[in-house]
Amino acid sequence: MKIHGQLIITDLLLYIIIITLIVGIILGFTHNINEKQSNTLNHHEIDTIAQNTINTLTMNTGTPINWQDENTDNIIIGLKHDENNSKLSYTKIEKLKKNPQLIQQLIPNNLNYELTLENSTHKQTLAKNTPDLNYTNIYVKSKPVKIDYDINITSINSNKNNTTCPLKHDTNYNCIPYTLNHEKLENGKYYLVSDIQLDCIITNTYDDEIKLKTNNNNPINDEITKLLRNENQTIYIHIQNNNNTYLIYDTHNIKPTYNMINDENYVLKLKIY
Repeated sequence: MKIHGQLIITDLLLYIIIITLIVGIILGFTHNINEKQSNTLNHHEIDTIAQNTINTLTMNTGTPINWQDENTDNIIIGLKHDENNSKLSYTKIEKLKKNPQLIQQLIPNNLNYELTLENSTHKQTLAKNTPDLNYTNIYVKSKPVKIDYDINITSINSNKNNTTCPLKHDTNYNCIPYTLNHEKLENGKYYLVSDIQLDCIITNTYDDEIKLKTNNNNPINDEITKLLRNENQTIYIHIQNNNNTYLIYDTHNIKPTYNMINDENYVLKLKIY
């Protein structure tokens, strides 16, 4: 009788152990499923944040539309130049670079991220929150963009004005008239840019003349100021035949280059870690 009772107890303990193992396996399996579902939801949320951020930056002008000229309080960022221009605004990009915390309007600050603007030769970081760690999950969204530099561009690629050229140039020169005044010279900077460096002659209607070169990376305000005799002075710019020369008027101190005129392709890229 005693031995029979011990066998019953032994069997009962064995059943309890087996049931405990089965329950443990089921609970562990359920936990893994729930964890995977939770991670999948988080992945989806982060992917959505990345896509929405790229869309907002490239498809919205921000509020107010000229938020780059305001302080950083009570603004909503967007990099689109204006409603009629799909390009990104250079001045808005520069404002974001100087105030990278503004991107946290779109990306939660507990996420690590890097927003860059890239082309075939150059990469610049606009905003970044990325400790130097090795990440296994990286969410990348990108969009091809072009940039509006907010500069006024006058092409010097026609010799149709040569009949009125003060220097009587023939068709081997491109000569264009341009009217300027002291107010323009005070509020902005003029540059001469071309695909190659060229000699240039600038004259006024009083036979005054200056000579300079294109692509010298410096504004030509000091030189052309010498040609002003009236409040609104017409000057002539003379370039030997070259269809890739431009007079640029810049009010944002961006020091324009020839590549800016070429409507260069860029990629706005966001990585979230």
